[in-house]
Amino acid sequence: MARKSEEKEALRLVQERFRLMRNFRQGYEADWNKFYKQYKAITRSWRTDKEGRRLSNLFIPKTFVHIETEMSQLMDAFFSSRPVFTVQPREANDIPKAKMAEALLDYQIFAIPHFALKFSNFLRDALIYGTGLGMTTWRYERDSTGVTTYDNPDFTPIDIFDWWADPMAVTLDKAEDVVRRVVLTRAEIERFLSIGWLTNSTNVKKMLKEKEAEMEEGRKERLASSDVSVPEEAYQDRYELLEYWTGDKLIVTDGRNPRWVLRNGENPYGHMPFVMVSWL
Repeated sequence: MARKSEEKEALRLVQERFRLMRNFRQGYEADWNKFYKQYKAITRSWRTDKEGRRLSNLFIPKTFVHIETEMSQLMDAFFSSRPVFTVQPREANDIPKAKMAEALLDYQIFAIPHFALKFSNFLRDALIYGTGLGMTTWRYERDSTGVTTYDNPDFTPIDIFDWWADPMAVTLDKAEDVVRRVVLTRAEIERFLSIGWLTNSTNVKKMLKEKEAEMEEGRKERLASSDVSVPEEAYQDRYELLEYWTGDKLIVTDGRNPRWVLRNGENPYGHMPFVMVSWL
């Protein structure tokens, strides 16, 4: 009974906070789609004169040019020399330790698969939308024989439409909580259940039986503005999850309109593992 009561309270918390964050964020989504159209040089529909003849509709893609120019300069600044980050000693006898820490950071950064591509997406979002979001975690993987294949930090850029934050927070480190949406296949969910990332097997089975993912409205509008259509079958066998993070808690539920708690426990990192860059 105690566990069911805790799950009910966790679900209520996620529903209330997610509703508040979602309502607050809606005011920004129209601007995000406008910024994306500027970057992609998507023009308004043709104008016509009184006789129905098309008028000129010039659109100079300056936004795209400026952003990609800035991107090349930023990427060059970060990756043109090694190490990427320097560690400064506090006193003379710290110099050897600082050099070791510097070498370790450099090794771990370039051990992250496709880090330069992930980092470029992170920066590009910041230039397009004014905010770039990412997640820094530790990833540990073993193959079928039990041999460790990956044991290193990882970095994942986050689409701005997959992110909601405490409306009262001025900066990320002052946020009380955040919500991140992920869309996973059935196989990925079953793997997360087997390794203990998802802990409520009963609710996971209910979700897999009853609920598949749908495309989020903001992303749907963004794709539609580019004349890109995503067939409905693209989201078949995909499931939407919400991760509700605080400094000491992680609750995972099904997405959109949460009904089931799939995990309710401590934050495994002891902090919210997110980074943000903003140009505004």
